Amino acid sequence: MAGREGSTAKFIPREEGLYAVDLTYDGHPVPGSPYMVEASLPPDPTKVKAHGPGLRGGLVGRPAEFTIDTKGAGTGGLGLTVEGPCEAKIECSDNGDGTCSVSYLPTKPGEYFVNILFEEVHIPGSPFKADIEMPFDPSKVVASGPGLEHGKVGEAGLLSVDCSEAGPGALGLEAVSDSGAKAEVCIENNKDGTYAVTYVPLTAGMYTLTMNSEYWGGKLKCLQRSGQVEENSPVFSASVGGDHIKAHIANPSGASTECFVTDNAEGTYQVEYTPFEKGLHVVEVTYDDVPVPNSPFKVAVTEGCQPSRVQAQGPGLKEAFTNKPNVFTVVTRGAGIGGLGITVEGPSESKINCRDNKDGSCSAEYVPFAPGDYDVNMTYGGAHIPGKLSF
Repeated sequence: MAGREGSTAKFIPREEGLYAVDLTYDGHPVPGSPYMVEASLPPDPTKVKAHGPGLRGGLVGRPAEFTIDTKGAGTGGLGLTVEGPCEAKIECSDNGDGTCSVSYLPTKPGEYFVNILFEEVHIPGSPFKADIEMPFDPSKVVASGPGLEHGKVGEAGLLSVDCSEAGPGALGLEAVSDSGAKAEVCIENNKDGTYAVTYVPLTAGMYTLTMNSEYWGGKLKCLQRSGQVEENSPVFSASVGGDHIKAHIANPSGASTECFVTDNAEGTYQVEYTPFEKGLHVVEVTYDDVPVPNSPFKVAVTEGCQPSRVQAQGPGLKEAFTNKPNVFTVVTRGAGIGGLGITVEGPSESKINCRDNKDGSCSAEYVPFAPGDYDVNMTYGGAHIPGKLSF
């Protein structure tokens, strides 16, 4: 369209890619010509695809992975959230070919929902439902009850077996005397990860109770205990006070935590310990080496999340350059367990890559495509970390 001071030209690109626009005036190139123009498709969330095992399920404490494919979907912002019984740390990496590798780390079992949005619109299939289960760990099986210590011929020995932290499986038990006689065994599944077990010895003697859990087609021995079965049930008496009480605390890692037992000289004892690990601790209390009622006790130790302790540092938080990676580090040591979120807002979309350094810190980088003022927003456990980062 001709004007008094200039002209306007329009063109419609038929495919995405880099175009060279040549401008001439009376057959002579205009200064700066040819101009390079990149054409991209308009954003279309319906063309974004996601696939991978992490969208269907996974195991507690292990990364659940999946891939997002944005090829042919145009240019747009990608949003990821994971909702479930706990905050799940998300890591994403741009593969440079229109796909993105994503993983999240669930720390509790249950039902999780993975939300994937493109230009703030859910992609097909989102939110994805993922069932997270406890990993196979026979050391987490806990058995308790009088049937582990003594029994009586013709009467049922009772015990409770807790497999809720050991992963899915089927429990088995065999009670065999030193003479080879087998007791009748009944196992009742309580449908909550625990089992009520009874066995009826038919002869007196020393019995060995062998428990096993069947997982993935194989059997692994979880517990083996021996107890005396007599014609009459044994009884015992004890005086108050003295070194009768002992305690042992087992950490989730299998190590032990030091504890201190104090005789209050009034018929009670005080036990003190300081846990240093997050997770289920097993506290065993015995009186003259015999477990007290309900021992072992299970204590869940949790760790709080304090975003105010998170620190961010690096050159990428002070100044940045277009079309180049701008790096910085986020330190979460001492801030507890929480999900880290990073967004960069400014004149253009920025590609963001995050890498867990496995030492309580995360290395991050972003690539802006246009000059201007940018804000780097960081959250931990859903709350902003101290300070507003802009340049």
